[in-house]
This record gives sequence, structure tokens and C-alpha cells, in this order.
Amino acid sequence: MEVNKKQLADIFGASIRTIQNWQEQGMPVLRG
Repeated sequence: MEVNKKQLADIFGASIRTIQNWQEQGMPVLRG
């Protein structure tokens, strides 16, 4: 399943900034 940051934020009930923080802390992401 591939989702963008907004969709991921909605799934987790978090802000987009939180998702970005998780990425900076090592959350795996697919860059394309």
C-alpha cells in the first residue's frame, strides 16, 4: 500500500509535521 504524508497522517491521527518528524527519526519511506 502506498500513501502520501497527508493520508498517513489521517491514518495515524497525527499531523503532517509529526509524520515528517518520524521520517527524520528513521521511519522507512519510499522516495520516488
